Amino acid sequence: MSVLMTRPLIFLLVLVPWLFPAVAAEDELAAPKGMTVLTVAGKIRNTNAGDTAAFDLAMLERLGGKAVTVTDFEETGAGRHSFTGVPMGKLLAAVGADGSQAVAFALDGYERELDIAELRQDGVILAYKKDGAYLTLASRDFGGRGPLWLIYPLDDRPALRKLEHVEGRFVYQLVRLEIR
Repeated sequence: MSVLMTRPLIFLLVLVPWLFPAVAAEDELAAPKGMTVLTVAGKIRNTNAGDTAAFDLAMLERLGGKAVTVTDFEETGAGRHSFTGVPMGKLLAAVGADGSQAVAFALDGYERELDIAELRQDGVILAYKKDGAYLTLASRDFGGRGPLWLIYPLDDRPALRKLEHVEGRFVYQLVRLEIR
């Protein structure tokens, strides 16, 4: 390769990451700046806290929000409720999940094994808002189900209501996912 061709190539190699950092570092996760609300561990390729991926609320919101409506379901209460959260498919892609199962761990010690393919389906979200208000641990509504609540799109996909123990999939106070 001639010297004349080498210089433009070196220039491009230096310039492209500077102009397009998202392209150059698409698999890198920034460290959380706020309080960590979710830790993802196990078979993941993208980490930011040792061998885990830690997320604060702002990081989850930057992954993109989606609204899901659930009507008259025991776990979410009577009436129609709108939940907003990050689509699980986006979250799993962000961490580079490479497993077939995920175990969701709640703050109260509850654990639930979930199928990754099911989590990737359209409409399954990790909610951080209910009816426009952020979920908290201390909220009066439903005994404080926040800060994160795994929500399935029961109104959009009524067949989900027929799944055995579907209520157990709605993991609230979710703080950790382990990909297996």
